[in-house]
Amino acid sequence: MQVTTSFEDRVDFASHLLADAFEHDPSINYCLRSFGSEQRSKCRQELFDALLTSAISRNASIEEAGGFRSCGVLVPPKDQSLPSSNSKARLVAAGLESCLANIHDISSQTKPCRDLVMKGEDRYFYIFFLGTPTAERGKGLCSAIIRHYQSIAAEQKLPIYLEAGTEYCRSLYESLGFTVVGEIVIGKGKAAADGMVEIGGPGFQVWGMIWVN
Repeated sequence: MQVTTSFEDRVDFASHLLADAFEHDPSINYCLRSFGSEQRSKCRQELFDALLTSAISRNASIEEAGGFRSCGVLVPPKDQSLPSSNSKARLVAAGLESCLANIHDISSQTKPCRDLVMKGEDRYFYIFFLGTPTAERGKGLCSAIIRHYQSIAAEQKLPIYLEAGTEYCRSLYESLGFTVVGEIVIGKGKAAADGMVEIGGPGFQVWGMIWVN
C-alpha cells in the first residue's frame, strides 16, 4: 500500500482526519475537558491544527495511506520538544487556552517515561499522532504507515517511540513489533477512564512503547 509524505500543505487534511479518529480518545478528551459536548467537535480540530502546525515547524512530517483515510505525524530525532511556544500561541488565539494546563499535565507524566527509556538521548523517532477513523479501521492503513516509519528508522538504525492511548492501539502496535516500556495513569482523582471530568475518578491509562530494529 502506498504511503505518501507531506508537510504544511496537508495540515488541514490531517487535522480533520485526526479530529475524527480521536473523537473518543481519552487524552484528547482530557485536553478538551473544560468544553461542553457541542463545543468539543469544533475545538478538537482546532487543537489538532495548532499541534500539527507546531510539529511541522519543528521538521515533523505527515504521512498518509489510502488517500488520506489514515495518517500519522512523525517527529524526527532531536526535535521532540512538543508542544512549542508556537503551538501555545495558536491555542490561545483559537480560544483553547484552557487546554494548555491539561496538555502540560499529560506531557509532564509521559515524558519522564520516554526520557528514562531513551536514557536522556534524543536520537530516536517519535510518532506524535497516528490515527484512522473508525469506519476505515481493519484495512491495513495504519499498519502501512507504521511499516513505512519502521523502514525510515531502520535505515538510520534508530528506534521509534510512541504513546498508545487505548488498548486497541496498544494491541495494534504490539502486533507490529512495539514493546510496552511503561504504563502511566493520567488524571487520577480528577478524570474518568475516558478522560472526561470525574472527581475522584480512576484516571486513564497511556502506554509508552518502543520499536527497535
